Amino acid sequence: MNKMKRVSFASALAGLFLFSPVMESQAATTNTTQKEILTNSTIKTLNKTLEASTLTTGISVRDAKTGKSLYTYNAKNLMSTASNMKLLTGSAALSTLGENYRFTTTVKTTGKLKENGTLMGDIYLVGQGDPTLHKSDLTHFAKVLKAKGIKKISGHVYGDESWFDNKYLAPGINKADSLTYYGAPVSALATSPNKEYDTGTVVVYVKGDKEGKEPKVAFSAKGHLKVVNKAKTVKKGDTTAIKISRKYGTNKVYVIGKIAEGSKTDKWISVDDPSKHTMTIFTTELTKAGITLKNPVYKLAVTPKKGTTTRITDKSVPLKSIMVPFMKLSNNGIADTLTKTMGKKVFNKGTNASGVKAIQTYATAHSVSAKNWTYIDGSGLSHQDKVTANQMTKFLYHAQKEKYYKTLYTSLPVAGNDERMVGGTLRYRFTTADMVNRIVAKTGSINNVRTLSGYMTQKDGDPLIVSVLTSGSSSTALIDSVVTTIINDDVVVTAKKTKQ
Repeated sequence: MNKMKRVSFASALAGLFLFSPVMESQAATTNTTQKEILTNSTIKTLNKTLEASTLTTGISVRDAKTGKSLYTYNAKNLMSTASNMKLLTGSAALSTLGENYRFTTTVKTTGKLKENGTLMGDIYLVGQGDPTLHKSDLTHFAKVLKAKGIKKISGHVYGDESWFDNKYLAPGINKADSLTYYGAPVSALATSPNKEYDTGTVVVYVKGDKEGKEPKVAFSAKGHLKVVNKAKTVKKGDTTAIKISRKYGTNKVYVIGKIAEGSKTDKWISVDDPSKHTMTIFTTELTKAGITLKNPVYKLAVTPKKGTTTRITDKSVPLKSIMVPFMKLSNNGIADTLTKTMGKKVFNKGTNASGVKAIQTYATAHSVSAKNWTYIDGSGLSHQDKVTANQMTKFLYHAQKEKYYKTLYTSLPVAGNDERMVGGTLRYRFTTADMVNRIVAKTGSINNVRTLSGYMTQKDGDPLIVSVLTSGSSSTALIDSVVTTIINDDVVVTAKKTKQ
């Protein structure tokens, strides 16, 4: 693997954006007429490769400057998008919500605060789906409340999740997916374990103790989760074979197998009920802060419209910052959150159905054909999310003209760049010197489907927009072969410069 020198995230993005076709075209002072961008020999190679493949494949290659179609192969066939769906969802969110949109979480109270520190009323934790909300934020909220003089709450602790509906799973998430970090439930009151913002998940840490004893189990945020520890510690140096999983429909996390003394392992898993998880953490942190709860068991309820006092208002980082882990790491939880948030803003309904309708509104306004791009969620996790390769490249061509394009472009994975928040899901692909940084694109991966769509630069500098959609295999070999052939095209060019 070709290892690149690590650079800062900001520096890396600044350099990579120089490859952007729209920036290049705007900076040009002359027009260049090119005889060929894809040579006949390259086209023949592509056809030969595709005809020999047993996979169902759709391909579209477009000139990023002019939008002219350069090569197609089954480009009008509807194919599963997988996470290429996020290209539309992300663009719709940037347009509908705005690049500087911030998610808000508030803490409100009812009743009066007596001089002795007793709140003669209730407290409400009101969520709006912030995917960046962390346990440390809940700890901070509790400490702020204590600093504001609240020592005891005589009423109840409520969680208000009404910004979204309580259908936590999007239509494309099945039983098996729902137990994983990539199929985690989404609510208006969910927390994330780190700055990758995998909302509705926790990290489970297992460490070998002394031989013969149960290993130690810890969580990024335990909340209401229960541990069923059936694992054993074996002697140092022995093989570790640990399975960490949550039983479907329960809050029970099973740790099974063996782990060597001193060894460590961890796993991201989903929680069963994100609002319950968050509220359990919140009530625990209130107690830790020294606030006495007359009624320590929380309840879920809608905050009264009148008679409340806002004690804390917390804002997330702006959407343009959230876009980075969302697209780089193909975060389904953020996709589902953005979908519901768009539904709330456009139709005042924080549901997946309203969110999809909001995406459709955006798509229609941007000439996306309802026949050539169909979907039921914002993540692409469903096999019912489909697009044609031709529609995808056409959409990406027009996206270059949008005011949010720089944010969209810099949020995409960059081929062969081993910086996690730059290379993202492409950091271990296209790692040879002639390929690194030449592909800025969204990957897609669901059962027997692999996709790749985005912006690419040939070795002679020609900017392209490419979409390769495949089904019938869980391998990316065909996609990588096709893209490599396109980028390394041995181009013959005749240039004619004219005054503008």
